[in-house]
Amino acid sequence: MISPLAFVHPEAKIGENCEIGPFCYIDANVELGDNNRLMNSVTLLSGARIGKGNTFPRCRDRRSTARS
Repeated sequence: MISPLAFVHPEAKIGENCEIGPFCYIDANVELGDNNRLMNSVTLLSGARIGKGNTFPRCRDRRSTARS
């Protein structure tokens, strides 16, 4: 399933049973294997090769956890 709020370049190769969340950006020349989950706001730039069965959550901004 690809969110309608995600961008997937037409030249990207997306495997079966992948979940691509909102605000994800998948560039040209990207290969995403089967059974991957990209949560919100994940970016894969040209040349990225991802195997199968991975989950990519959105990372928190380190500044938001800084102590004063």
